[in-house]
Amino acid sequence: MGPFALMDLVGQDVNEAVTRSVWTAFGYDPRFAVDAWDKGAASAADIDTAMRLGTNYPLGPLAWGQRWGPATVLSVLDAMQAWYGEDRYRPSAMLRRIAAAGGDLREN
Repeated sequence: MGPFALMDLVGQDVNEAVTRSVWTAFGYDPRFAVDAWDKGAASAADIDTAMRLGTNYPLGPLAWGQRWGPATVLSVLDAMQAWYGEDRYRPSAMLRRIAAAGGDLREN
């Protein structure tokens, strides 16, 4: 649940739905966090902590990505990259490896 514990009439976490919509629309998705982690900019835990504290979201981008599932994140990014043709939606090789292996986006 998000910080405000908002639920819609069918019990969906409204905070998660809004966050997913905003991140998808603007490209602020787990892809950028995976890229930063892959390049050694910070650990997965540090990236999530920085985003959680900096944006006041209930979870960081890697935790959101893990909640949705790496394969789901990959398929959404593949579809967006194919539709828009923009590199900002191109999934990283690390995300592809994690999704193929059924791995965890929060492991270091």
